[in-house]
Amino acid sequence: MRASLSATLAALLCAACFVDPGVVGLSEGGTEATGTSTTTVADTTTTAGKMTTTTTTGATSTTSGSSGSSGSTGGGSTTTSGGPASCWDRSIDDWDDVVQVTDAELGGDPRNPALSPDGLTLTYVALGMDALPLRPYRAIRGGLDQPFGMATLLAAWPDLKNLVGHPKIVGDEMVLMLPGFGSYDFARSLLVDGVWTDPALMPGFDSADDEYYPSLTADGARLIFVRGDGQAVPGVDALSPWALYEASRPPNSPPGTEWGAIGEVALPFAENPDYPHWRSCPVLSPDGLHLLLATSYPNVVDAGDPSASLEIAELRRDGLDAPWSTLNLAPSLHQEGRHGCPGGITADGCQMAYAELTLGGTGDDPYTIWLARRSP
Repeated sequence: MRASLSATLAALLCAACFVDPGVVGLSEGGTEATGTSTTTVADTTTTAGKMTTTTTTGATSTTSGSSGSSGSTGGGSTTTSGGPASCWDRSIDDWDDVVQVTDAELGGDPRNPALSPDGLTLTYVALGMDALPLRPYRAIRGGLDQPFGMATLLAAWPDLKNLVGHPKIVGDEMVLMLPGFGSYDFARSLLVDGVWTDPALMPGFDSADDEYYPSLTADGARLIFVRGDGQAVPGVDALSPWALYEASRPPNSPPGTEWGAIGEVALPFAENPDYPHWRSCPVLSPDGLHLLLATSYPNVVDAGDPSASLEIAELRRDGLDAPWSTLNLAPSLHQEGRHGCPGGITADGCQMAYAELTLGGTGDDPYTIWLARRSP
């Protein structure tokens, strides 16, 4: 593994906190929407929302947005035309409230959250029982306005001595990050007779460079990730030189089906040869038409405080083989000294799980999990 990755890898696996928002248990917190304004600069649209903090029975939540709605989304709602309700017409910076997932039932030191398409399941890694290293867990809730319940250890894998990270589950297949031969690679585990098999390295995803942040569509047909063979951000050793890649296979393939050709993903800001902007934490929406990520674009990164230049962003495409559109930033989901890392978004775009972390895993609460919520 490259020496330049060490600080960032430590932070990604064990570190963060969040902006003015405040801390709240997932089941608590009031909301109060405020106005927003939109500014367009070059090919980047930024919506800057005012953040309001409301305290209820000792818990705090943060709200923003111009819609006047509040709280979490409800299941089964429809539009006036009879179709399913969606939040995708709202900006990635337009959320009703943001809450920290602080439920102690998530297990020891939870991280790497992934939200299911229906928003009812949170998959993540945490310290296992009996001194096991990081292992995959799952927490479930009965409704979108309820807290996640007691966590379930998905697999102990006692013969596996290494930690695992970033588990993503589609059907009976789990793709996760695993230390390989000198680098972090991707492995898969299959659910056989109710038991997750020991992870096995995936062909094509075990290069000499680090593979990180796997994200799959709901039908298992697309896999997007970063690989450490990109251009380094000038003068900033703390940021790994990630390049973005995508692989495909037929929709709803049997678990364990191998992936086709892996190709580098072109982004709207990737054409600047003089200043390669950092990108990381890619997450595909369940249909594969939206891409969330953390990026330095359009900022020149301050080597003394890299996190100040990093924000969550969204891109869209008209089809799975269409180019990605203009990048839109979410400055309200930014905390001083930390950067956001998307983890998963619901099919309707109404709830997003993400982490806030410090580079190098330093400071108090270097890694925290958050849930941004909005209504159609």
